[in-house]
Amino acid sequence: MSGFFSGHAQDSVMHGEFMGFALDDESLTSLRGWAERQGYPQGVVQQGDLEFFSKLLEKASPPKIAIVDIDSLADPIAATGRIVNLCGSECRLVLIGA
Repeated sequence: MSGFFSGHAQDSVMHGEFMGFALDDESLTSLRGWAERQGYPQGVVQQGDLEFFSKLLEKASPPKIAIVDIDSLADPIAATGRIVNLCGSECRLVLIGA
């Protein structure tokens, strides 16, 4: 499972069922706790945002479910359109943040 916490897209591994991306420590802790209660390994939640997730999607198939923090984005609507295209119709996408 190395690479789950590296913060670099080229080193990270995409889990086929679920991935979560959050920016702040409180959101990371909450999301990791939820994922663990669902039976997912803690490593499926990584520190990052929509752009980090996009970089992973360029090299791997999307998970069935993804929760992504959009707080850091200046234009979340434009970025959301791009991520929806990368994820396709098979991925359930949940966006959190402002």
